[in-house]
Amino acid sequence: AKQATKGQSRKATAIKTAVAAVAVTAVMDSTTPEPEAFTPPVRTYVGDSWEKQYAILYMKQGKPDYLNAVQTTGDIRSDFGHFLFGQGGGKSNDLTDSITKQPGCWPPEADKDGEKYHTVDDITWLLFNNEAIYKAVGYKPTSALFYEMPTWIHNGIVQWHCDRAKVTSSTPVNLLFAYCIWGGGGYLPTLLQFRETYGDIEKFIELKGEYWVFYTLLTIRREVMRQRNAGVNWNTNGRGWSSGLAHFHRVFKVYCDVK
Repeated sequence: AKQATKGQSRKATAIKTAVAAVAVTAVMDSTTPEPEAFTPPVRTYVGDSWEKQYAILYMKQGKPDYLNAVQTTGDIRSDFGHFLFGQGGGKSNDLTDSITKQPGCWPPEADKDGEKYHTVDDITWLLFNNEAIYKAVGYKPTSALFYEMPTWIHNGIVQWHCDRAKVTSSTPVNLLFAYCIWGGGGYLPTLLQFRETYGDIEKFIELKGEYWVFYTLLTIRREVMRQRNAGVNWNTNGRGWSSGLAHFHRVFKVYCDVK
């Protein structure tokens, strides 16, 4: 939902480390063989046409940009961190963002450039200033620290979301629920709609497979967001939000078992 301010750096070093689970990267010497590149399985998915319908093919100087630049690597948790960072990046004070309708969305103090920002690296001030989060991660929320957004804090906040989305036996499905929490509104509206329409989610993972549940939940999530943001807000931001869900399908569908 957040749009990075034009001209802001995407912080390339952070995009490599903003992982959902804290990762330890080994330093490889010249004798260590290069890891083989991950090759996704070659197959078609039921949701491919849905993905193409909504995914915006962001490009910059002839190269994939923004979410379009996030590729599947074979490490699902690392990909999740890259995806969350790639969704926003930079700093935003966009007044059309739905977060600005919520009280307390702005830090008390301005950044070094004299501007206030409600979102840094896809983390809102409301999220950063959440008592449960900052106590769990271990930092004191100040305006200056928010604008700096150290990698360890960003990682900790991502992990906090993942810890609260352990709903099923499926990692891709659970990461989708974590994405729902991250995007706002939580995962319960999506989960409850699935239950009302189909029944027990664990049963359907077993009967229909991870992918079927994963894709079905993505379509439900989009409809939940459309209903929740009906009117001007959806007309303004709905295409971008739909694109985020479509790219989530593109990046993470390969991790799902298919029946």
